[in-house]
Amino acid sequence: MKQENIGWIIGIVVLIGLAALGFVYYSDKGVSLNAQEVYAEGVKQLEARDYANAKKSFDKAVASGEDLGAGIYNDRAVANVMLERFDDAIADFSRAIDMESDKPDAYVQRGFVYVIKKEPGNAIADFTKALSIDANSAKVYSVRGMLYADLQRFEDAMKDFDKALELEPNNIDLHLRRASLNAYLGNWDASIAGFNKAVDICPECTPLYMDLAMIHQQMGNNHEALANYNKALEQAPDRGEYYFGRAMFFSSVGMKNEAIADYSQGIELYPDDSSMYNNRAILYYEAGRYDEALKDLNKVLELDPNSEHAYYNLAELYIFKGDFDLALDNLMKLMEINSNAELFTDDKANWIKELNKHKDNANVRKIKEIVDNMRTRERD
Repeated sequence: MKQENIGWIIGIVVLIGLAALGFVYYSDKGVSLNAQEVYAEGVKQLEARDYANAKKSFDKAVASGEDLGAGIYNDRAVANVMLERFDDAIADFSRAIDMESDKPDAYVQRGFVYVIKKEPGNAIADFTKALSIDANSAKVYSVRGMLYADLQRFEDAMKDFDKALELEPNNIDLHLRRASLNAYLGNWDASIAGFNKAVDICPECTPLYMDLAMIHQQMGNNHEALANYNKALEQAPDRGEYYFGRAMFFSSVGMKNEAIADYSQGIELYPDDSSMYNNRAILYYEAGRYDEALKDLNKVLELDPNSEHAYYNLAELYIFKGDFDLALDNLMKLMEINSNAELFTDDKANWIKELNKHKDNANVRKIKEIVDNMRTRERD
């Protein structure tokens, strides 16, 4: 049967919000009142998040020909970012850099735009330049570290995270990024140490216990894993996904009844979560409680009519119940949804073994023909 899993992976998510971060410049350089007033109006519009009109004001001010300094190009670049005019933003940040090449902010901001545009090489170059001007920005080291990690330059990434933590030793996000990278690299002890440090800083940060639980589970430290799942649920008993996580753990160590209880609790909290019904159905099926499994799988289809997991699991359930008409119906629906649907290698062997007991049944022959042509893969 097919189970739905929770997983985590390192990724880079950059939320820019440049205007909100204070990257708004305004300076009075003695230019004509009209140009300065237009510029000031644009700054007010930018701060009010009226980006389209802010850009129009900045365009008008620039068109005046007056020297308004690098600030107006930075500000117009911010408006362009918010309007998703990324090439224009880069052009404006570049003008600001040409005018004030000894200031790091424009390099940092242009670097963020390069991140959005998925140009990590250019982003790293800008962050590196910014750090050569001001080497005291933990934020820039952190973002550059994430880019290095994304490029699989793990040694460089770790150096940047280490440097960022030297600057901000109590920054939880930095500890989590380094711990996550260590987990990704299989450095489990270092990863656990990082998460434990984050917990020391913020013992009320419940998601940290879930992270620790999953890492301990990966390492086979079942006692520690369960202790952290329990701690997370002690702090947040209304989080259905935490019951889901602990249920997955219970299932993996053979504690099936406890897993069913946790899925049931999760369903009470999140009654529209099809994955919990699907996974509880598997446990019911394995316990021979076919009617309860069938009820849960039908609920999955009520919530998600195109659930491949549900049709796959229903096909298996009906094969072993000997209802080959419904087994064929569900297998065909699965193939209608995804003609490249895959069958677990061990499931295929078990299905074929069961089907061979009923070779004379016409629908069994049809099921076997479909199964024989399905792709197979090993379980994760």
